[in-house]
Amino acid sequence: MFLDYFALGVLIFVFLVIFYGIIILHDIPYLIAKKRNHPHADAIHVAGWVSLFTLHVIWPFLWIWATLYRPERGMGYAKP
Repeated sequence: MFLDYFALGVLIFVFLVIFYGIIILHDIPYLIAKKRNHPHADAIHVAGWVSLFTLHVIWPFLWIWATLYRPERGMGYAKP
């Protein structure tokens, strides 16, 4: 009987670790954008949540979008 409850506790613990791990993983682009003072940090944060429903297809593009901006040079495009 004890092992049944122990196994249930381990199962719940593993589920919670995976659940919160996925949330933390999808907040990485937002944290990068926030650290770099990205002008679209809120959009990156929302897109990170949307990527949970799109099977994580757009998540690599969010990472690129978040790292593209630097405060000293902007988005890196040539100015006319």
